[in-house]
Amino acid sequence: DLPGARPLGDAGRLAVDRHRERELASAVGAEGERAALGERVLVAGAVLLAVLGGLLWTFRPSSPRGPRALAVLPFENLAGDPAQNSLADAITESLITNLGRFSALRVIARGAVVGLAGTKEPAAKIGRSLGVDALVTGAIQKSGDQLRVNVQLVDVATGVQLWSATFVQTGGNRFALQDRVSRGVLSALKIPLTASEEKSLRTAPTSNLEAYDLYVRGRLRVRRENPEDNAKAIDDFEKAVALDPGFGAAYAELAHAYGIKVFYFAPGDRSVAEKAAVASEKALSLDPDSAEAHYAKALLLWTPANQFPHEHAMQEYRRALALDPNNDDAHHKLGLIEAHIGLLDMASSEFRVALSIDPTNTLARHRVGVALLYQLRHAEALAVFRDTPRDFNPSLWTYHVGWTLLSLGRKDESAATIAEFRRLEAKDRGGVVASVEAIAAALAGDAASAERAIARAVESGKGFGHFQPRGVRHRFRLRLARTRGRSGSLAPHGIRKRIPVLPALREGSESRPDPAQPRLLGVSRAAPERVGEAAQSPNLITSSRFSAARCPPGATQQ
Repeated sequence: DLPGARPLGDAGRLAVDRHRERELASAVGAEGERAALGERVLVAGAVLLAVLGGLLWTFRPSSPRGPRALAVLPFENLAGDPAQNSLADAITESLITNLGRFSALRVIARGAVVGLAGTKEPAAKIGRSLGVDALVTGAIQKSGDQLRVNVQLVDVATGVQLWSATFVQTGGNRFALQDRVSRGVLSALKIPLTASEEKSLRTAPTSNLEAYDLYVRGRLRVRRENPEDNAKAIDDFEKAVALDPGFGAAYAELAHAYGIKVFYFAPGDRSVAEKAAVASEKALSLDPDSAEAHYAKALLLWTPANQFPHEHAMQEYRRALALDPNNDDAHHKLGLIEAHIGLLDMASSEFRVALSIDPTNTLARHRVGVALLYQLRHAEALAVFRDTPRDFNPSLWTYHVGWTLLSLGRKDESAATIAEFRRLEAKDRGGVVASVEAIAAALAGDAASAERAIARAVESGKGFGHFQPRGVRHRFRLRLARTRGRSGSLAPHGIRKRIPVLPALREGSESRPDPAQPRLLGVSRAAPERVGEAAQSPNLITSSRFSAARCPPGATQQ
């Protein structure tokens, strides 16, 4: 038997061996002693093998674990000079971006950690709130032309520091330092690199540090999606590409910023749309494998002006995610398209992935509820909506809560929710709340009030980026309400009805889609299986089969 096959510390075995040695020594002379010595050597060797075997067993590599989830907390600026804060932001941003490109990792988005700058909360509490098992923390200190970066990897469950390192760079090649920091973290996590991932680490986004700092600042601003920050972000990106015309990532973010502006803040402004398109194409020409460029292209494709080309936009989002699986916005926007065309399970999955990357993404959380609403799971949808802060988008929140309560037959609660909105808010963004008021009036048999509410909704929706042509969804709702009006409830009586959808939607349609290829609500004669819809008349959708048809058809890009 091999000694290594026995448990370590087998006292009985060792005692027997020693007893045999003593017997041999007393029975024979010097030659016996030599023989005993030989046996003792063999015994000692066997014990050593047993020990080594036990050590090898004890410290053998553990089985490969699944993707690690980690968050990079904002790096501290130890220099005491506020001017160096942008440098700390740049190091943090680069580390999140670099680590996020690896499919073996789930990296929390910058938006979810930016509020944790300087936090003294325990690692376990931060980790639980973000749903991660490790934190990357660090600090920077710049003195003259020397930059020092201290980095730590902390286990969330135990608070134990798993790894730490200090990186020092002299001179202006900050990108080389950022590359070394990223490689250090990946090495500590034992993440293997593919050839393409290795290349992405080696490739500096620009050789111009001033352009890069403008790019980082613009990225922080563009996420806020308000007119003031949008204008500043565009200015930052314009300056960045002026300093480095070969800076593809900056062109991609410039296209992104212009896309937000033309959709939300300057609808119909052709000059902005043209600038967005030019920046997008420039970004792709500079780097066809840029995740940011493919994301920006998808964002610009899926607009009212382009009649929402679902398939093409989804291809671009999927390409962006193949290059950067931790792009929470791409997951979110892909889910939005899937929800609009009735792929509700897939949409819900994308929203949940986006939430796992950015737990603070309130809109993605809200849209989990929207998917449930469209699946007729009203009670579950209402629970999600009520767990979402109302003030993130008061009109959208009221619209969905009001509609859900109406669908549950809780008309008084729906009316009270809308009345509270009217008391607190001056603007019904997109006219969505008015559209629910129209349905409520129609269900009550008050056609005149319903018509007036529809008129208010259409007026409020002018210039807003609705998924469907302006006013069409309101006409649909009135037709829907007239079809079901006598039931006094949207559920359950209406679930089994067959509703004449397309005639109502075609009425007044501004886009005139090709009748040979109906894409509305995701219904396609060519590929009905993609949305789980049985073949049927193009003018009828059975709401029990295709739940999106009986939900608010004007689901908006808000």
